[in-house]
Amino acid sequence: MSVICQFIIIHALSSHGR
Repeated sequence: MSVICQFIIIHALSSHGR
């Protein structure tokens, strides 16, 4: 479950960081 949460958080942050 941690992997999925991290993946979503990283993806969201990366997308917003762009």
